[in-house]
Amino acid sequence: MSKQIELLQFIREKTQYLMKSQNLDGEGVEALEAAQALKMDRANTSKLLNLLWKEGKVIKQLGRPIFYLDVETIRDFFKVSYLPTTLTKGNIYPIT
Repeated sequence: MSKQIELLQFIREKTQYLMKSQNLDGEGVEALEAAQALKMDRANTSKLLNLLWKEGKVIKQLGRPIFYLDVETIRDFFKVSYLPTTLTKGNIYPIT
């Protein structure tokens, strides 16, 4: 399995967990957390996260740190066809 697929699966699982706990705002996967969990270099993880974002597979929550959420999981949960690719913290729930 490629590192990109592993990373996307990790983000998907964390997003599903956060959806169940109803705690998305200011939460998600950050580069350091993913790097440690997948035993990858943080800089390479950050590059892959940005690639996934450019491909439209993850949503980026701006701020420090930057958090990423899985688009597919959120789209299925909220039953929406369009999601913005970038959100600011404190602005996750207006997508409903």
